[in-house]
Amino acid sequence: MKAAFVTNFVGYTGGDLVNICMAQLLEEMGFQLELYLSRPHAFFEAVKCFDEQIGSRIKIYHIPNLLPSPYSEALTLSLIKKHKYSLLVLNDDLPKVVQKVRSERILLYVHFPHIARINYDKIAGDDIDGIRYIIGSEHIKTLRGKLKWMIHSKLFPRVFHHTFKDDRLILIANSQLTASALKIIDPEDNATVLYPPVQSRKIAQMSSHAYTERTGIVYAGRVIPEKGIDELIEAMAIVKKKGYNTVLNLVGPVSTTYKTWILRKASRKGILGQVKLHGYVSRKQLFEMYLASQVYVHPNAWEPFGISVVEAMAAGCVPVVKRGLGGPWCEILGRKERLGFGYDDAMELAEKIILALGQKDRGNIVERALQFDKSVFQRKLLDILVQKFSS
Repeated sequence: MKAAFVTNFVGYTGGDLVNICMAQLLEEMGFQLELYLSRPHAFFEAVKCFDEQIGSRIKIYHIPNLLPSPYSEALTLSLIKKHKYSLLVLNDDLPKVVQKVRSERILLYVHFPHIARINYDKIAGDDIDGIRYIIGSEHIKTLRGKLKWMIHSKLFPRVFHHTFKDDRLILIANSQLTASALKIIDPEDNATVLYPPVQSRKIAQMSSHAYTERTGIVYAGRVIPEKGIDELIEAMAIVKKKGYNTVLNLVGPVSTTYKTWILRKASRKGILGQVKLHGYVSRKQLFEMYLASQVYVHPNAWEPFGISVVEAMAAGCVPVVKRGLGGPWCEILGRKERLGFGYDDAMELAEKIILALGQKDRGNIVERALQFDKSVFQRKLLDILVQKFSS
């Protein structure tokens, strides 16, 4: 049996770990794997970043990086459409050329589809935070961004299907929010929800051997306006006024322009010494930061799932997440303040941070994180594949 992956690796993202875990499982099932990648080096960087093992029998084909994702994946499919596979693995969107690809089954794992982004008004309505997250602030505020978005929104429907209809299709969504978005675009879509893999057990084992006194607050992810960082800075100013000088650690890639904006705002609020921007760090450094922190804050209500929330919980951090339709509040915490806290605005965020700083019992938090471990993901995916291939 042969399986082909046509996807785009970045080198350090949760989506990379999803593809690595799928590849590991398919190898164990006896598939001969072929990876068609425009950035093969990013695949090896991801394997190293997550410290995962990949079999030596995988064949990797370098596809010229002529177009940006997702158009590069559509181009790749047009180049291999005459090849024959038992399984074709794709992410997020279904190119029209897939109709010509000779594959018994097509596994489409959807993090959040571009077709939903283009139809953002159907998904977010008039929620400006939702619109900012779905299409990105750049595409709203800058002339270059607006031009790029206009071209993309016109070109995408010509190259990709706006619905996911194919008898061969195994449609999987990473969260209920993503599944709901698919259903809004096409009411007949019925995606299976399978939460993405998290290295929960690995992190929890590190946590059990950590004796560091926990202080401070951490956020990990892209440090961009649509993630709600501005509200987090506002809350930190309130926390300081209430007598807490705890430090906020922002971990993740950040542009020079936005970094300058954050530091200026922190300075105006009198908390410049309490806000630290670390940029991109290694997984080892990230885990160490989790283990040294008492609170993890996720300030975005539209995050489809929230892998970093689960990672921090596995390390014993108390999660404080923004209420909304996203995975952190609805699916990880289950819309309850039993394992962590939810909030609606900067004032409530400050109050919940203070409560979380005083919380000592973290056993149930770690247990919840283990329910999203990569082994759970692979076991459930195996069940799905066995059922689909036997039907």
